[in-house]
Amino acid sequence: MSFEIGHVLETQEPFSINYLSRPAYRHRIVKTFTIEDRLSLAYVLGVLKGDGCAADRTLSHYYIDLQTKDEDFAQAFAESLSKVLKEKVEVKPLKRHTTKGPFEGYEVCKGHKGFFLWYKQHNTEITSIIDSLGVNAVAMFLRGIADSEGSPQKCIASLRIYNTDLKLLEDVQQLLEKYFDIKSKILSYPKHTCSFLNIQGNNNLRNFIRIGFSIRRKQKRLELLVQQKRRFSYGQD
Repeated sequence: MSFEIGHVLETQEPFSINYLSRPAYRHRIVKTFTIEDRLSLAYVLGVLKGDGCAADRTLSHYYIDLQTKDEDFAQAFAESLSKVLKEKVEVKPLKRHTTKGPFEGYEVCKGHKGFFLWYKQHNTEITSIIDSLGVNAVAMFLRGIADSEGSPQKCIASLRIYNTDLKLLEDVQQLLEKYFDIKSKILSYPKHTCSFLNIQGNNNLRNFIRIGFSIRRKQKRLELLVQQKRRFSYGQD
């Protein structure tokens, strides 16, 4: 029941990105990196706006990284990142200790200086770039964010997308309404830095299924939520 990518025919011409290869030096060099798969790029960018990160662990090593408990999420990110970078990207088991206790899951980590620099240099323009790529790319971008930060709430019959970046949530809200007729509200907990975008109503939730999750457990919870709301609404007639 998830969004069928490509149901709207759009141009899939290669997308070229420009970045400064030596931004800290006096003589700056502009380089171009061509991405063949726009939809994979959109998904990767969505994840980077959520659970993923772009980190320079040393002065000469630049990494794109995701750590997650969900293997299907890690696989989806690895496949998309592989298409973007045109290099093999692997999913590896991960075990580490955190302040909350031991963590067991999966990690996707790949070094790529060009993509890292482009993302950092255009980080504030990402949603505008996605908006220019069309509905299919927007859907994949939103799916990446939802996989990272989305949570179907059975007890209150809603879908929430959490993030500390209020501007990002506002951009997501606009994209949802513009392309999928999904209306939502942005709410905040008192004394908390994290806000969330709240999606309620059977039509809005059903429309979000068109975007869907790569994480099967979240997709199943969303579909069950829509079915329950539909049965409840029938019972009120």
